Amino acid sequence: ICIRHRQASVTQIAKRGRILPQNEYRWLTFLLSGELAMINEKNETTKLDAGSNRAKQPIFIGGFAESSAQVVSPAVLARFEKEQFELLLKQQQKSSRVIEIRVNDADNAVFDRVYDAFQENRLQLPSCPEVAFKVRDAINRKDVGVSEVSHIIQADQVLTARLMQVANSAMYKRGAEAKTLTAAIGRLGLEATKNLAFVLAIKQVFNSKSAVLRKSLVNIYKYSTDIAVMAFALARQIESLDQERALLAGLVHNIGSIPILHYADQCGDLFSNAEAVDASVKKLSPLLGGWVLEKFNFDEELTLVPETCHLWERDESSDIDYASLVAAAILLYNQGRDIPDSDLPLLDRLPVGQTLKKYGIDVASGHSLLESAKDDLVEMRQLLR
Repeated sequence: ICIRHRQASVTQIAKRGRILPQNEYRWLTFLLSGELAMINEKNETTKLDAGSNRAKQPIFIGGFAESSAQVVSPAVLARFEKEQFELLLKQQQKSSRVIEIRVNDADNAVFDRVYDAFQENRLQLPSCPEVAFKVRDAINRKDVGVSEVSHIIQADQVLTARLMQVANSAMYKRGAEAKTLTAAIGRLGLEATKNLAFVLAIKQVFNSKSAVLRKSLVNIYKYSTDIAVMAFALARQIESLDQERALLAGLVHNIGSIPILHYADQCGDLFSNAEAVDASVKKLSPLLGGWVLEKFNFDEELTLVPETCHLWERDESSDIDYASLVAAAILLYNQGRDIPDSDLPLLDRLPVGQTLKKYGIDVASGHSLLESAKDDLVEMRQLLR
């Protein structure tokens, strides 16, 4: 008897059956019930019972020299794909938080197919303009100055023009107009330039040749800019946070929706209707968002934003981070709508809301926050769009 899944299987093996390690190299194989005789290279035998401590480890594992296993009494084995296990282990090592997402059979089927496409490099992940990566890498080296960064950015006329526009906006303008890119970067600072390079380039990620898909991506980008601007406004009130980094965190918090929509567009049989697409995007984009940002080589703090910004009850015993800031931005944005989403909690009842109150931020409504910097935020929204 064998029950199979794409990344796991449960198999029953009769007495006197034989298990060879060369057939198990793709799997982590565990003994669930029964008894095995583990035979090493010297033909010495060791008993393995399903209830023993040894059975908590895979049958064939580094440090054990078994060359085969003989089934002594009918056995049940569980096999888990090593690649999937390593991916999950990597996620666990990045964060001790557990992400709980309620999914149905249809969502599982979608995730299985998207995951398989990802593993086989068939999943179309978004790509960001190369200049943003070059700027980040140069600034992270710490041995480059404004002129070197200016030289990199000048290769992209669109980014050059938009950075000049930001530097001369009311939010950043100090004194005379910055008439050169070098002057603009000098005004913004290297760290702000690094984050703004991605902020201004990321719009190109939300694009597609498909007219239907492009409409969905434009709507997601508009929503993301609203959340980004709200996060930007919050970060301006918190000295420990970088406002441009908060802007970037808000923009990418829903980036995991892009590969799902691309895959749905390629595979017409994947969803029964548009509502099914929306439901799967909402549930699965936090997981896929981490994959996309890992591809972009974003640091751990930003990579965790898509995965954890919807965990409303996160512990805020330490100071606020960018995932919590984006969570607050989402909830404040929702509370400011004419018809709020009743499924979302109120910010002032959550740990992150209590943390924001310590900074004098009114978490009962986003209106006062937005009014206090209305002109700056309207300008920032226009710059993003």
